[in-house]
Amino acid sequence: SISSPSSCRGCGSRSRTGPAATGPYLQRLRATLHACRAASQTLTAAGRVDPTHLGAADFTRIVDAMSDLRRAATATALTAWVHTEDHAPSSS
Repeated sequence: SISSPSSCRGCGSRSRTGPAATGPYLQRLRATLHACRAASQTLTAAGRVDPTHLGAADFTRIVDAMSDLRRAATATALTAWVHTEDHAPSSS
């Protein structure tokens, strides 16, 4: 017979925690995929498509691109927060 997902070893603990436990995991996964995309675009723009020929400067480019992404995301979040009704300067 086919086992149900809740009867498999290790699955029960995940099913009991529910969707709230997947939030941080999905957030981390999205951030990782976003970083990989940034790294790929950075290396492609620099003409560095062969991973066997990457040097320290290439990794520095990747780190810089990821730092820029993080700063942009922080600035976007801060701008969105400031422009919410509760935090916007009063017009009176």
